[in-house]
Amino acid sequence: MGLRRGLRHANTAYRALSATSRVPLEQKVSGRHSSSQSSLLASSSLSSSRSRYSNPGLYLGLGSCVRRCSNASGTLEQICADAPSSWRQLPAMGEIFSEEVEVGSRLITFETGKLARFAAGAVVLGIKETKVLSTVVSQQGCGDQDFLPLTVDYREKQYAQGKIPNTFMRREGAPKERELLCGRVIDRSIRPLFPKGFYDDVQVIANVLSSDGEQDPDVMAATAASAALTISDIPWDGPIGVVRVGRIDGKFVVNPDMDELSLSDLNLVYSCNRDKTLMIETQAREITNNDLIDALHLAHSEAIKLIEPQLKLAAKVQNQKKQFKLYTISDRTLEKIEGLARTSIETVFADPTYGKFERGKALNKISDDVKRILEEEGDEESLKVLPKAVDTVRKKGHLRRRLYLLFYHQKMSFHTLFV
Repeated sequence: MGLRRGLRHANTAYRALSATSRVPLEQKVSGRHSSSQSSLLASSSLSSSRSRYSNPGLYLGLGSCVRRCSNASGTLEQICADAPSSWRQLPAMGEIFSEEVEVGSRLITFETGKLARFAAGAVVLGIKETKVLSTVVSQQGCGDQDFLPLTVDYREKQYAQGKIPNTFMRREGAPKERELLCGRVIDRSIRPLFPKGFYDDVQVIANVLSSDGEQDPDVMAATAASAALTISDIPWDGPIGVVRVGRIDGKFVVNPDMDELSLSDLNLVYSCNRDKTLMIETQAREITNNDLIDALHLAHSEAIKLIEPQLKLAAKVQNQKKQFKLYTISDRTLEKIEGLARTSIETVFADPTYGKFERGKALNKISDDVKRILEEEGDEESLKVLPKAVDTVRKKGHLRRRLYLLFYHQKMSFHTLFV
């Protein structure tokens, strides 16, 4: 019944469109025909093949506003957002830039300019038939938070392997555990390179477009995210390179495929820039320390090969880094608050009678005392950053306390050993 009813409604709509196909659509929009006829313009593409206006151009409707397409293929030149007077020009298809580099025995390609052109940066990274799209966007923060609100989302959909989910709704649910762990690998690799005091909202999305079942796309997504940040206008001290190193029969393999990785006794994921190591994640089966050190040296030498093509890609795109505001504490303000709160904070940490909740109440009382002093002095600049400044002083005091206890215990152990 439902299918027959749907076919009957579709046939009725088709006959109505065929009856009105002799009248130009621009006249219908201008109000020369009834509203019932105008309401059918949104579906005019159904009868465009029968209409005498389908050649040489194709007429498509958007709401009550219609604009003629540029050619018969259906490429829109302009679309209407709200009213006939408010047309918005689609962004022109820009030039597509690409770079290639060989890492290990794999040829890696970087491509930008074709997909996700509204994003601040978008790069498709490919190894053979495995393609990963990473996009980045940012928005100016409100300045209330004292951390970088960086969101990293990594997704592997079944369509990447040409499959349809076998669930009832044919949809995929929340991210799986593997996707969350891959997102953390990307986060730990890129987060340290954002400027200190940069608190704008940043979002990194990595989607696996296609998978040949041979390459693991997790390290590819991290490198693609680095490339997207490099070509974007978001301030970031990159690029970085991310590689995986395995060992089969005593020989190291860079970026092993899935079959090789199943035979490997080492699974090392390594990210770095030119002179610093950013993230290491290792899983191994009883290898020596010297072998692990050799693997790290090999990973670094191969990972830095990914940096140069990203810089060349950014030079082709020519995006200027945007101006941003750093939410930092001036040295004068930090020294002033440290002088007011340091002694009291160290006293709280040194007192063993304080429990967890008592210590928290004592630290809050110290913050209130410092706030009252600053209000009496009228220091508005220090009041704005007071919570963050007190927290910085607290962390310094806690670190000094831990270092002192560590040194004290080592000294006592050394004294006991030789006395």
